[in-house]
Amino acid sequence: MDSDFQPEPRIGETAFHTATDLVEKLRDAGQTVGVAESLTAGAVCSAIASAMGASQVFRGGVVSYDTAMKIELLGVDKELVAKEGVIHAEVAKQMAEGARRVTSLEGSETVWGVGTTGVAGPEKQDDKPVGTVYIGIAGPKGTVSYGYKLPEAMPLVSTCELSGIKLNGLAPRSCELCRKRKDGIQRCASCQSIWYCSKDCQAEDWPDHKIPCKLIKKARTLYEKEEKTLREDPDNFFEEHVGRFWRIVETRDYMRARYNYVDTMLMSYGTANSPVDLAETCLRHLLDMLRLSRSDSLGVRDLVPALYIRLGRDQDAYDFVKWYATAGQDPHYDWANMSLPFLNVKDADVFEEPPSGLVRSSFMALSHAAALVLIKVRILLDLQAIQNARIALKGSIPAEVIEMIRGQLVGNVVGARQDILLAQPEETSQLVDKIKRQVQALYRAVKAYNPHFWKLLVNHPDAGVLRRPSHAYSLQTEDEALLVLGYNYAAWYETPGAVDMLKGLGK
Repeated sequence: MDSDFQPEPRIGETAFHTATDLVEKLRDAGQTVGVAESLTAGAVCSAIASAMGASQVFRGGVVSYDTAMKIELLGVDKELVAKEGVIHAEVAKQMAEGARRVTSLEGSETVWGVGTTGVAGPEKQDDKPVGTVYIGIAGPKGTVSYGYKLPEAMPLVSTCELSGIKLNGLAPRSCELCRKRKDGIQRCASCQSIWYCSKDCQAEDWPDHKIPCKLIKKARTLYEKEEKTLREDPDNFFEEHVGRFWRIVETRDYMRARYNYVDTMLMSYGTANSPVDLAETCLRHLLDMLRLSRSDSLGVRDLVPALYIRLGRDQDAYDFVKWYATAGQDPHYDWANMSLPFLNVKDADVFEEPPSGLVRSSFMALSHAAALVLIKVRILLDLQAIQNARIALKGSIPAEVIEMIRGQLVGNVVGARQDILLAQPEETSQLVDKIKRQVQALYRAVKAYNPHFWKLLVNHPDAGVLRRPSHAYSLQTEDEALLVLGYNYAAWYETPGAVDMLKGLGK
Protein backbone atom coordinates (compact mmCIF):
# COMPACT_ATOMS: atom_id res chain seq x y z
CA MET A 1 0.00 0.00 0.00
CA ASP A 2 1.21 3.55 -0.65
CA SER A 3 3.51 5.10 1.90
CA ASP A 4 1.16 8.05 2.38
CA PHE A 5 -1.49 5.95 4.15
CA GLN A 6 -2.05 7.77 7.45
CA PRO A 7 -4.49 7.49 10.35
CA GLU A 8 -6.41 10.75 10.19
CA PRO A 9 -6.89 13.73 7.86
CA ARG A 10 -5.87 17.17 9.06
CA ILE A 11 -6.59 20.72 8.10
CA GLY A 12 -3.57 22.68 9.23
CA GLU A 13 -2.36 21.18 12.49
CA THR A 14 -5.78 20.00 13.62
CA ALA A 15 -7.35 16.58 13.07
CA PHE A 16 -11.07 16.57 12.37
CA HIS A 17 -13.45 13.66 12.93
CA THR A 18 -16.93 15.03 12.14
CA ALA A 19 -18.36 17.75 9.95
CA THR A 20 -19.34 19.66 13.07
CA ASP A 21 -15.72 19.60 14.29
CA LEU A 22 -14.53 20.86 10.91
CA VAL A 23 -17.02 23.71 10.71
CA GLU A 24 -16.31 24.84 14.27
CA LYS A 25 -12.55 24.87 13.74
CA LEU A 26 -12.79 26.72 10.43
CA ARG A 27 -15.23 29.23 11.87
CA ASP A 28 -12.96 29.91 14.84
CA ALA A 29 -10.04 30.45 12.44
CA GLY A 30 -12.06 32.59 10.02
CA GLN A 31 -11.26 30.19 7.15
CA THR A 32 -13.20 28.58 4.28
CA VAL A 33 -13.29 25.21 2.53
CA GLY A 34 -14.31 23.83 -0.87
CA VAL A 35 -14.78 20.16 -1.77
CA ALA A 36 -14.30 17.95 -4.85
CA GLU A 37 -15.80 14.47 -4.57
CA SER A 38 -15.74 11.31 -6.61
CA LEU A 39 -16.65 8.11 -4.76
CA THR A 40 -18.50 9.93 -1.96
CA ALA A 41 -20.94 11.37 -4.51
CA GLY A 42 -21.82 14.54 -2.63
CA ALA A 43 -21.94 13.00 0.85
CA VAL A 44 -19.03 15.13 2.11
CA CYS A 45 -20.69 18.35 0.92
CA SER A 46 -23.97 17.22 2.47
CA ALA A 47 -22.31 16.42 5.79
CA ILE A 48 -20.51 19.76 5.98
CA ALA A 49 -23.59 21.73 4.93
CA SER A 50 -25.68 19.99 7.59
CA ALA A 51 -23.49 21.31 10.42
CA MET A 52 -24.77 24.44 12.08
CA GLY A 53 -22.82 27.50 10.94
CA ALA A 54 -21.65 25.87 7.71
CA SER A 55 -22.70 28.87 5.63
CA GLN A 56 -19.92 30.89 7.24
CA VAL A 57 -17.13 28.56 6.10
CA PHE A 58 -18.35 26.25 3.31
CA ARG A 59 -17.90 27.65 -0.19
CA GLY A 60 -19.39 24.71 -2.09
CA GLY A 61 -18.32 21.62 -3.97
CA VAL A 62 -18.05 19.61 -7.17
CA VAL A 63 -19.17 16.00 -7.65
CA SER A 64 -16.79 14.77 -10.36
CA TYR A 65 -17.82 11.18 -10.99
CA ASP A 66 -16.75 11.40 -14.61
CA THR A 67 -13.00 11.29 -15.28
CA ALA A 68 -13.33 14.09 -17.83
CA MET A 69 -14.83 16.30 -15.11
CA LYS A 70 -11.77 15.70 -12.96
CA ILE A 71 -9.49 16.69 -15.82
CA GLU A 72 -11.38 19.58 -17.40
CA LEU A 73 -13.02 21.21 -14.38
CA LEU A 74 -10.64 20.37 -11.55
CA GLY A 75 -7.41 20.35 -13.53
CA VAL A 76 -6.30 16.80 -12.73
CA ASP A 77 -3.31 15.91 -14.93
CA LYS A 78 -4.43 13.90 -17.96
CA GLU A 79 -1.12 12.04 -18.24
CA LEU A 80 -1.27 11.10 -14.56
CA VAL A 81 -4.73 9.61 -15.05
CA ALA A 82 -3.59 7.70 -18.14
CA LYS A 83 -0.64 6.25 -16.25
CA GLU A 84 -2.05 5.64 -12.74
CA GLY A 85 -5.83 5.80 -13.07
CA VAL A 86 -8.03 8.01 -10.89
CA ILE A 87 -7.62 5.98 -7.68
CA HIS A 88 -4.34 7.54 -6.64
CA ALA A 89 -2.95 9.79 -3.92
CA GLU A 90 -1.76 12.40 -6.41
CA VAL A 91 -5.21 12.53 -8.03
CA ALA A 92 -6.77 13.26 -4.63
CA LYS A 93 -4.26 16.08 -4.12
CA GLN A 94 -4.98 17.62 -7.52
CA MET A 95 -8.73 17.33 -6.91
CA ALA A 96 -8.26 19.19 -3.62
CA GLU A 97 -6.30 21.91 -5.40
CA GLY A 98 -9.04 22.10 -8.04
CA ALA A 99 -11.72 22.37 -5.37
CA ARG A 100 -9.87 25.23 -3.76
CA ARG A 101 -9.51 26.99 -7.10
CA VAL A 102 -13.07 26.62 -8.47
CA THR A 103 -14.71 27.65 -5.20
CA SER A 104 -12.58 30.77 -4.76
CA LEU A 105 -14.34 34.08 -5.29
CA GLU A 106 -12.95 37.27 -6.75
CA GLY A 107 -10.95 38.91 -4.00
CA SER A 108 -11.59 36.02 -1.60
CA GLU A 109 -9.57 32.86 -2.09
CA THR A 110 -10.87 29.64 -0.55
CA VAL A 111 -8.39 28.70 2.18
CA TRP A 112 -8.74 24.92 2.08
CA GLY A 113 -9.64 22.38 -0.61
CA VAL A 114 -10.65 18.76 0.00
CA GLY A 115 -10.65 15.99 -2.63
CA THR A 116 -11.92 12.41 -2.33
CA THR A 117 -11.37 9.46 -4.64
CA GLY A 118 -11.53 5.73 -4.12
CA VAL A 119 -13.20 2.42 -4.92
CA ALA A 120 -16.74 2.05 -3.63
CA GLY A 121 -17.27 -1.31 -5.34
CA PRO A 122 -18.65 -3.78 -5.97
CA GLU A 123 -15.58 -4.50 -8.17
CA LYS A 124 -12.00 -3.27 -7.92
CA GLN A 125 -10.91 -0.35 -10.11
CA ASP A 126 -7.50 0.48 -11.58
CA ASP A 127 -6.26 -2.68 -9.84
CA LYS A 128 -7.14 -1.09 -6.48
CA PRO A 129 -9.34 -3.17 -4.15
CA VAL A 130 -12.76 -2.13 -2.91
CA GLY A 131 -12.36 0.07 0.14
CA THR A 132 -9.31 1.98 -1.11
CA VAL A 133 -9.80 5.67 -0.31
CA TYR A 134 -7.63 8.75 -0.83
CA ILE A 135 -8.33 12.16 0.67
CA GLY A 136 -6.43 15.21 -0.54
CA ILE A 137 -6.09 18.41 1.49
CA ALA A 138 -4.88 21.61 -0.21
CA GLY A 139 -4.02 24.71 1.78
CA PRO A 140 -1.92 27.86 1.81
CA LYS A 141 1.29 25.95 2.57
CA GLY A 142 0.87 23.08 0.11
CA THR A 143 -1.05 19.88 -0.50
CA VAL A 144 -1.03 16.47 1.22
CA SER A 145 -2.95 13.24 0.80
CA TYR A 146 -4.11 10.52 3.16
CA GLY A 147 -4.80 6.94 2.17
CA TYR A 148 -7.07 4.33 3.74
CA LYS A 149 -8.06 0.73 3.18
CA LEU A 150 -11.53 0.27 4.61
CA PRO A 151 -13.31 -3.10 4.98
CA GLU A 152 -15.19 -4.14 1.85
CA ALA A 153 -18.39 -4.53 3.86
CA MET A 154 -18.26 -0.87 4.92
CA PRO A 155 -20.60 1.25 2.76
CA LEU A 156 -18.36 3.88 1.15
CA VAL A 157 -21.25 5.50 -0.64
CA SER A 158 -24.41 5.41 1.43
CA THR A 159 -26.91 5.93 -1.36
CA CYS A 160 -28.23 3.61 -4.04
CA GLU A 161 -30.98 3.70 -6.60
CA LEU A 162 -33.84 1.25 -6.79
CA SER A 163 -36.74 1.73 -9.20
CA GLY A 164 -36.00 5.44 -9.44
CA ILE A 165 -36.25 6.01 -5.68
CA LYS A 166 -33.24 7.27 -3.79
CA LEU A 167 -32.41 5.01 -0.85
CA ASN A 168 -30.20 6.34 1.89
CA GLY A 169 -28.12 3.61 3.42
CA LEU A 170 -30.28 0.55 2.80
CA ALA A 171 -28.29 -2.20 1.14
CA PRO A 172 -29.50 -3.39 -2.28
CA ARG A 173 -30.20 -7.09 -2.69
CA SER A 174 -26.82 -8.77 -2.37
CA CYS A 175 -25.04 -11.70 -0.78
CA GLU A 176 -25.07 -11.36 3.01
CA LEU A 177 -21.43 -12.49 3.23
CA CYS A 178 -19.51 -11.16 0.22
CA ARG A 179 -21.95 -8.32 -0.69
CA LYS A 180 -21.79 -9.20 -4.37
CA ARG A 181 -24.79 -8.27 -6.46
CA LYS A 182 -25.41 -10.65 -9.32
CA ASP A 183 -28.10 -12.68 -10.99
CA GLY A 184 -29.10 -15.90 -9.36
CA ILE A 185 -28.66 -15.00 -5.70
CA GLN A 186 -31.12 -16.92 -3.58
CA ARG A 187 -32.92 -16.27 -0.34
CA CYS A 188 -32.16 -18.36 2.72
CA ALA A 189 -34.84 -21.05 2.59
CA SER A 190 -35.09 -21.23 6.35
CA CYS A 191 -35.56 -17.63 7.51
CA GLN A 192 -36.45 -16.19 4.07
CA SER A 193 -34.96 -12.86 5.16
CA ILE A 194 -31.47 -12.59 3.65
CA TRP A 195 -29.75 -13.65 0.44
CA TYR A 196 -26.65 -15.58 -0.62
CA CYS A 197 -24.85 -15.86 -3.95
CA SER A 198 -23.68 -19.44 -3.37
CA LYS A 199 -23.85 -22.37 -0.99
CA ASP A 200 -20.22 -21.70 -0.07
CA CYS A 201 -21.03 -18.19 1.15
CA GLN A 202 -24.06 -19.46 3.02
CA ALA A 203 -22.01 -22.15 4.75
CA GLU A 204 -19.25 -19.71 5.67
CA ASP A 205 -21.77 -17.26 7.12
CA TRP A 206 -23.68 -19.92 9.08
CA PRO A 207 -21.91 -19.33 12.44
CA ASP A 208 -23.12 -15.72 12.39
CA HIS A 209 -26.46 -16.42 10.73
CA LYS A 210 -27.43 -19.45 12.81
CA ILE A 211 -29.10 -17.74 15.77
CA PRO A 212 -31.07 -15.03 13.88
CA CYS A 213 -32.05 -17.58 11.24
CA LYS A 214 -33.58 -19.90 13.83
CA LEU A 215 -35.32 -17.05 15.64
CA ILE A 216 -36.86 -15.67 12.44
CA LYS A 217 -37.91 -19.13 11.25
CA LYS A 218 -39.56 -19.85 14.59
CA ALA A 219 -41.44 -16.54 14.50
CA ARG A 220 -42.50 -17.04 10.88
CA THR A 221 -43.68 -20.59 11.54
CA LEU A 222 -45.86 -19.41 14.43
CA TYR A 223 -47.29 -16.56 12.35
CA GLU A 224 -48.14 -18.91 9.48
CA LYS A 225 -49.72 -21.38 11.91
CA GLU A 226 -51.92 -18.69 13.46
CA GLU A 227 -52.94 -17.39 10.04
CA LYS A 228 -53.89 -20.89 8.89
CA THR A 229 -55.97 -21.41 12.03
CA LEU A 230 -57.79 -18.11 11.57
CA ARG A 231 -58.46 -18.65 7.87
CA GLU A 232 -59.96 -22.05 8.59
CA ASP A 233 -62.39 -20.56 11.11
CA PRO A 234 -65.97 -20.50 9.76
CA ASP A 235 -66.41 -16.87 10.85
CA ASN A 236 -64.40 -15.73 7.80
CA PHE A 237 -62.44 -13.11 9.70
CA PHE A 238 -60.33 -12.02 6.70
CA GLU A 239 -63.44 -11.43 4.59
CA GLU A 240 -66.02 -10.21 7.09
CA HIS A 241 -64.07 -8.37 9.80
CA VAL A 242 -61.32 -6.38 8.06
CA GLY A 243 -60.50 -3.31 10.14
CA ARG A 244 -61.86 -4.80 13.35
CA PHE A 245 -59.17 -7.32 14.20
CA TRP A 246 -58.09 -7.25 17.85
CA ARG A 247 -61.56 -6.16 18.86
CA ILE A 248 -62.39 -9.80 18.17
CA VAL A 249 -60.59 -11.96 20.73
CA GLU A 250 -60.00 -14.84 18.32
CA THR A 251 -57.78 -12.64 16.12
CA ARG A 252 -55.36 -11.56 18.83
CA ASP A 253 -53.00 -14.54 18.76
CA TYR A 254 -52.63 -14.03 15.01
CA MET A 255 -51.92 -10.31 15.38
CA ARG A 256 -49.39 -10.92 18.15
CA ALA A 257 -47.63 -13.60 16.11
CA ARG A 258 -47.46 -11.42 13.01
CA TYR A 259 -46.09 -8.48 14.98
CA ASN A 260 -43.51 -10.72 16.63
CA TYR A 261 -42.42 -11.97 13.21
CA VAL A 262 -41.81 -8.41 11.99
CA ASP A 263 -40.10 -7.45 15.24
CA THR A 264 -37.79 -10.47 15.07
CA MET A 265 -36.75 -9.62 11.51
CA LEU A 266 -36.04 -6.01 12.42
CA MET A 267 -34.15 -6.91 15.61
CA SER A 268 -32.06 -9.46 13.71
CA TYR A 269 -31.34 -7.65 10.43
CA GLY A 270 -33.02 -4.24 10.65
CA THR A 271 -30.02 -2.18 11.67
CA ALA A 272 -28.56 0.64 9.57
CA ASN A 273 -27.50 -0.53 6.09
CA SER A 274 -29.76 -3.58 6.36
CA PRO A 275 -31.19 -5.29 3.25
CA VAL A 276 -33.79 -3.28 1.36
CA ASP A 277 -35.88 -6.43 0.82
CA LEU A 278 -36.26 -6.88 4.57
CA ALA A 279 -37.42 -3.28 5.09
CA GLU A 280 -39.97 -3.65 2.29
CA THR A 281 -41.24 -6.94 3.73
CA CYS A 282 -41.63 -5.50 7.22
CA LEU A 283 -43.42 -2.38 5.96
CA ARG A 284 -45.80 -4.49 3.89
CA HIS A 285 -46.72 -6.58 6.95
CA LEU A 286 -47.23 -3.54 9.18
CA LEU A 287 -49.46 -1.70 6.70
CA ASP A 288 -51.58 -4.80 6.24
CA MET A 289 -51.90 -5.16 10.01
CA LEU A 290 -53.25 -1.60 10.14
CA ARG A 291 -55.69 -2.48 7.38
CA LEU A 292 -56.91 -5.40 9.48
CA SER A 293 -56.95 -3.51 12.79
CA ARG A 294 -57.55 0.23 12.54
CA SER A 295 -57.55 0.74 16.30
CA ASP A 296 -53.97 -0.62 16.39
CA SER A 297 -53.74 -1.79 19.99
CA LEU A 298 -50.23 -3.14 19.33
CA GLY A 299 -48.76 0.22 18.31
CA VAL A 300 -47.87 -0.89 14.80
CA ARG A 301 -48.16 2.71 13.59
CA ASP A 302 -45.03 3.68 15.54
CA LEU A 303 -42.79 1.59 13.28
CA VAL A 304 -44.17 2.68 9.91
CA PRO A 305 -42.83 6.22 9.28
CA ALA A 306 -39.15 5.33 9.74
CA LEU A 307 -39.49 2.39 7.34
CA TYR A 308 -41.09 4.65 4.76
CA ILE A 309 -38.16 7.05 5.14
CA ARG A 310 -35.57 4.29 4.87
CA LEU A 311 -37.16 3.24 1.59
CA GLY A 312 -36.94 6.78 0.22
CA ARG A 313 -40.69 7.33 0.55
CA ASP A 314 -40.60 10.56 2.57
CA GLN A 315 -43.87 11.83 1.11
CA ASP A 316 -45.69 8.67 2.20
CA ALA A 317 -44.11 8.98 5.65
CA TYR A 318 -45.33 12.57 5.98
CA ASP A 319 -48.84 11.69 4.77
CA PHE A 320 -48.97 8.85 7.30
CA VAL A 321 -47.81 11.05 10.19
CA LYS A 322 -50.14 13.89 9.22
CA TRP A 323 -53.21 11.64 9.14
CA TYR A 324 -52.56 10.43 12.68
CA ALA A 325 -51.85 14.02 13.82
CA THR A 326 -55.13 15.31 12.36
CA ALA A 327 -57.98 12.85 11.74
CA GLY A 328 -56.35 10.33 14.06
CA GLN A 329 -56.51 12.87 16.91
CA ASP A 330 -60.25 13.47 16.51
CA PRO A 331 -61.89 12.22 19.73
CA HIS A 332 -65.07 11.52 17.77
CA TYR A 333 -63.42 9.34 15.13
CA ASP A 334 -65.07 5.90 15.21
CA TRP A 335 -62.31 3.36 14.66
CA ALA A 336 -64.89 0.60 14.18
CA ASN A 337 -66.74 2.41 11.38
CA MET A 338 -65.25 1.07 8.17
CA SER A 339 -67.06 3.64 6.05
CA LEU A 340 -64.91 6.45 7.46
CA PRO A 341 -61.73 7.48 5.62
CA PHE A 342 -58.56 5.88 6.96
CA LEU A 343 -54.98 6.92 6.15
CA ASN A 344 -56.35 8.91 3.23
CA VAL A 345 -53.97 11.90 3.35
CA LYS A 346 -52.11 12.00 0.04
CA ASP A 347 -49.45 14.40 -1.23
CA ALA A 348 -49.72 16.79 1.71
CA ASP A 349 -47.41 19.81 1.69
CA VAL A 350 -44.25 18.56 3.40
CA PHE A 351 -42.93 22.14 3.60
CA GLU A 352 -45.88 23.35 5.70
CA GLU A 353 -45.73 24.06 9.42
CA PRO A 354 -45.86 20.83 11.48
CA PRO A 355 -49.36 19.69 12.50
CA SER A 356 -50.16 21.09 15.94
CA GLY A 357 -51.69 17.78 16.98
CA LEU A 358 -48.29 16.13 16.79
CA VAL A 359 -46.24 18.43 19.00
CA ARG A 360 -48.44 18.85 22.04
CA SER A 361 -46.37 18.90 25.22
CA SER A 362 -48.85 16.89 27.30
CA PHE A 363 -48.91 13.88 24.98
CA MET A 364 -46.73 13.35 21.95
CA ALA A 365 -46.54 10.48 19.49
CA LEU A 366 -42.78 10.41 20.02
CA SER A 367 -41.97 8.00 17.20
CA HIS A 368 -43.96 10.08 14.71
CA ALA A 369 -42.36 13.30 15.98
CA ALA A 370 -38.86 11.83 15.57
CA ALA A 371 -39.74 10.77 12.02
CA LEU A 372 -41.13 14.21 11.19
CA VAL A 373 -37.94 15.90 12.39
CA LEU A 374 -35.95 13.58 10.13
CA ILE A 375 -38.19 14.33 7.14
CA LYS A 376 -37.60 18.05 7.66
CA VAL A 377 -33.85 17.50 8.16
CA ARG A 378 -33.66 15.56 4.90
CA ILE A 379 -35.43 18.41 3.10
CA LEU A 380 -32.99 20.87 4.63
CA LEU A 381 -30.02 18.78 3.52
CA ASP A 382 -31.44 18.62 -0.01
CA LEU A 383 -31.95 22.37 -0.15
CA GLN A 384 -28.39 22.89 1.02
CA ALA A 385 -27.20 20.51 -1.70
CA ILE A 386 -28.94 22.72 -4.27
CA GLN A 387 -27.23 25.77 -2.79
CA ASN A 388 -23.87 24.00 -2.98
CA ALA A 389 -24.46 23.05 -6.61
CA ARG A 390 -25.30 26.65 -7.45
CA ILE A 391 -22.13 27.89 -5.74
CA ALA A 392 -20.01 25.31 -7.56
CA LEU A 393 -21.55 26.35 -10.88
CA LYS A 394 -21.00 30.05 -10.18
CA GLY A 395 -24.64 31.07 -10.15
CA SER A 396 -27.75 29.66 -11.81
CA ILE A 397 -28.13 25.95 -12.43
CA PRO A 398 -28.18 24.96 -16.13
CA ALA A 399 -31.22 23.00 -17.27
CA GLU A 400 -29.10 19.98 -18.17
CA VAL A 401 -27.90 19.77 -14.57
CA ILE A 402 -31.40 19.77 -13.08
CA GLU A 403 -32.00 16.09 -13.86
CA MET A 404 -28.64 15.18 -12.36
CA ILE A 405 -29.56 17.03 -9.16
CA ARG A 406 -32.99 15.42 -9.06
CA GLY A 407 -31.56 11.93 -9.52
CA GLN A 408 -28.41 12.09 -7.41
CA LEU A 409 -28.38 14.95 -4.92
CA VAL A 410 -31.91 15.24 -3.57
CA GLY A 411 -34.72 12.97 -2.42
CA ASN A 412 -38.16 12.52 -3.91
CA VAL A 413 -39.85 15.38 -2.05
CA VAL A 414 -37.51 18.13 -3.26
CA GLY A 415 -36.84 16.36 -6.56
CA ALA A 416 -40.54 16.49 -7.43
CA ARG A 417 -40.62 20.27 -7.05
CA GLN A 418 -39.43 21.86 -10.28
CA ASP A 419 -40.14 25.29 -8.79
CA ILE A 420 -37.63 24.64 -6.01
CA LEU A 421 -34.98 23.24 -8.33
CA LEU A 422 -35.27 26.32 -10.56
CA ALA A 423 -35.75 28.87 -7.78
CA GLN A 424 -33.60 31.96 -7.49
CA PRO A 425 -30.87 31.89 -4.82
CA GLU A 426 -32.76 34.25 -2.50
CA GLU A 427 -35.90 32.08 -2.75
CA THR A 428 -33.90 28.98 -1.85
CA SER A 429 -32.32 30.82 1.08
CA GLN A 430 -35.75 31.84 2.37
CA LEU A 431 -36.97 28.26 2.14
CA VAL A 432 -33.83 27.02 3.91
CA ASP A 433 -34.47 29.49 6.73
CA LYS A 434 -38.10 28.37 6.98
CA ILE A 435 -37.24 24.68 7.24
CA LYS A 436 -34.42 25.44 9.70
CA ARG A 437 -36.92 27.17 11.99
CA GLN A 438 -39.25 24.18 11.75
CA VAL A 439 -36.44 21.75 12.56
CA GLN A 440 -35.34 23.81 15.55
CA ALA A 441 -38.90 24.11 16.88
CA LEU A 442 -39.55 20.38 16.47
CA TYR A 443 -36.23 19.54 18.10
CA ARG A 444 -37.09 21.68 21.12
CA ALA A 445 -40.59 20.19 21.36
CA VAL A 446 -39.26 16.63 21.39
CA LYS A 447 -36.58 17.55 23.92
CA ALA A 448 -39.15 19.19 26.19
CA TYR A 449 -41.42 16.15 25.99
CA ASN A 450 -38.74 13.50 26.47
CA PRO A 451 -35.28 14.84 27.40
CA HIS A 452 -33.69 11.40 26.96
CA PHE A 453 -34.42 10.79 23.28
CA TRP A 454 -31.98 13.06 21.42
CA LYS A 455 -29.13 12.25 23.80
CA LEU A 456 -29.62 8.53 23.22
CA LEU A 457 -29.94 8.92 19.45
CA VAL A 458 -26.69 10.89 19.19
CA ASN A 459 -24.57 9.16 21.83
CA HIS A 460 -25.98 5.64 22.22
CA PRO A 461 -27.85 4.66 19.04
CA ASP A 462 -27.50 0.92 19.71
CA ALA A 463 -29.24 1.27 23.07
CA GLY A 464 -32.61 0.90 21.35
CA VAL A 465 -31.65 -2.71 20.64
CA LEU A 466 -29.30 -3.52 23.52
CA ARG A 467 -31.38 -1.89 26.26
CA ARG A 468 -34.89 -2.14 24.86
CA PRO A 469 -37.39 -2.35 27.73
CA SER A 470 -39.33 -5.59 27.96
CA HIS A 471 -41.81 -4.26 30.51
CA ALA A 472 -44.51 -1.62 30.62
CA TYR A 473 -43.23 1.94 30.58
CA SER A 474 -44.49 5.42 31.39
CA LEU A 475 -44.60 8.30 28.94
CA GLN A 476 -41.72 10.80 28.87
CA THR A 477 -39.32 8.31 30.48
CA GLU A 478 -36.01 6.86 29.34
CA ASP A 479 -37.78 3.55 28.66
CA GLU A 480 -40.11 5.25 26.19
CA ALA A 481 -37.10 6.91 24.55
CA LEU A 482 -35.28 3.57 24.27
CA LEU A 483 -38.25 1.88 22.61
CA VAL A 484 -38.76 4.70 20.11
CA LEU A 485 -35.01 4.86 19.48
CA GLY A 486 -35.12 1.26 18.29
CA TYR A 487 -37.79 2.14 15.75
CA ASN A 488 -36.01 5.21 14.36
CA TYR A 489 -32.24 5.17 14.77
CA ALA A 490 -31.48 3.28 11.54
CA ALA A 491 -33.33 5.87 9.44
CA TRP A 492 -31.31 8.67 11.03
CA TYR A 493 -27.95 6.96 10.62
CA GLU A 494 -28.72 6.01 7.02
CA THR A 495 -29.18 9.70 6.17
CA PRO A 496 -25.76 11.31 5.60
CA GLY A 497 -25.43 14.51 7.60
CA ALA A 498 -28.58 14.05 9.70
CA VAL A 499 -26.92 13.12 12.98
CA ASP A 500 -24.30 15.86 12.56
CA MET A 501 -27.14 18.33 12.23
CA LEU A 502 -28.63 16.99 15.47
CA LYS A 503 -25.32 17.50 17.21
CA GLY A 504 -25.33 21.11 16.10
CA LEU A 505 -28.86 21.61 17.40
CA GLY A 506 -27.88 20.18 20.76
CA LYS A 507 -25.22 22.82 21.39
